[in-house]
Amino acid sequence: WEKAALTQCHVFHGGFDWEAVEAVVDVSAWPQAPWSIDVVANLVDRSLVMVEENQEGMARLSLLTSIAEYAAVRAAEFEEPEVVEAPLRHARYFSRFGRPEYMRTLYGYGGVANRWRLFREVKNLRAGFETAMTANEGEVAAICGLAAAQVLQVQGPVSDAIALMER
Repeated sequence: WEKAALTQCHVFHGGFDWEAVEAVVDVSAWPQAPWSIDVVANLVDRSLVMVEENQEGMARLSLLTSIAEYAAVRAAEFEEPEVVEAPLRHARYFSRFGRPEYMRTLYGYGGVANRWRLFREVKNLRAGFETAMTANEGEVAAICGLAAAQVLQVQGPVSDAIALMER
């Protein structure tokens, strides 16, 4: 289950948090496995997953590039649906940042923190867009693309935002 969890972590781009682990990493194919958060915590203890504190003092997890590349190659070895479907779970999870309920929070109380979070997740949103496009999940792709484009038109490059919207 640790190999499966590490393999599933390769779907994250630009880092991730514990909430994303809970939503995306699925080790239910192994009944004896602990919760996915505990499995990833074990990977942190083994230095396979890195943890840094972001500017808000929250934990931000990531994989070293070499480990992410290794995990991506190993992903093809798994046949369990829990592992195979991780990219689509990732796209669906990150699409929440483009849904109207979340977008409404960007300019009200707590909006600054929510905008920073949206900006922090732009790489995951772009990856979610690509996955959803490949899987013919039009709604998820559109939502991820719109959220990513909103960030890109502020932080640039604007041409990337335009390209996303054209697709």
